[in-house]
Amino acid sequence: MPKKGPLVFLVVGLSAVPAYADGIIMEWVIAAGAIVAVPITLFIVLVEGCVATWVLRIPFLKAAVVTFSANLVSTLSGIPLMLFERWIFYGVVPKDLHLYFKYYFIASILTYLFFLIVTIFFEWIVWRGWLNSANQSYLTKKLWKSLVLGNVLTYAVLCPLHYLFTSPAANVDELTSDTTWAREPTTSVLYIDSETQFLNRIQTNGVERETMVPFSMKEYFLSEDLETCVYRGTDGNLYHYNASLGKQSLLTEEISEAFNQSATAENKKLAAFVELEGPTPTLEVVPV
Repeated sequence: MPKKGPLVFLVVGLSAVPAYADGIIMEWVIAAGAIVAVPITLFIVLVEGCVATWVLRIPFLKAAVVTFSANLVSTLSGIPLMLFERWIFYGVVPKDLHLYFKYYFIASILTYLFFLIVTIFFEWIVWRGWLNSANQSYLTKKLWKSLVLGNVLTYAVLCPLHYLFTSPAANVDELTSDTTWAREPTTSVLYIDSETQFLNRIQTNGVERETMVPFSMKEYFLSEDLETCVYRGTDGNLYHYNASLGKQSLLTEEISEAFNQSATAENKKLAAFVELEGPTPTLEVVPV
């Protein structure tokens, strides 16, 4: 199960988000997934089958068949659990970039332990059903030993591989703890707050933090005098904001590809942007 959530579907990545990327070729994804899943499944069946043969004293072929069936059931059962785990993972891991990388390893370890426990539970259900049907229920007491040992061995190999291929390639390093050199001369830094998605400003000496645009956004274009802002909201629409009036106005709906082709007039009364709907791009100018 879950084992094949984050492990067998290694090629897909940590979450289902990449499946929505533009230009994805599903045939290649399925082929690559099969290339990864087949050897991993064979490895799991081999290891857990050998452990079951040794602990339960049953023929390897029977152990391999039941192991494969148990892993198939746990994989299918683990798909909704994988989505739930992703939701918990990104809800717990800090959004601050430095802390995200710092605690990513610990969060991954807890994730693997979660899937290990759930995998053993689902495999135990399949194995116990098979033992009862084969009139070998007397082996139930040894079943836990077989499942725990087999899964620990496979996780000990597959989890490091999964972490190696799916963990973020970047990192945030602390170059120095003394940042007094950045205080003078002070400079304004604009950023989109990770919590509120508002456009904020702060001085490099850490003071004068203020909200420039109190509306959630993904990207923005700000005039030199910081009075007018054209931005794409989190809903995908294009907006204009007048700081002196504190007024927001909708320019157009669902703009994304041509956001960087937008601007405001010097008189702050007009905004222009490129509209991509239709056979040819058109320049739209609207009053703000």
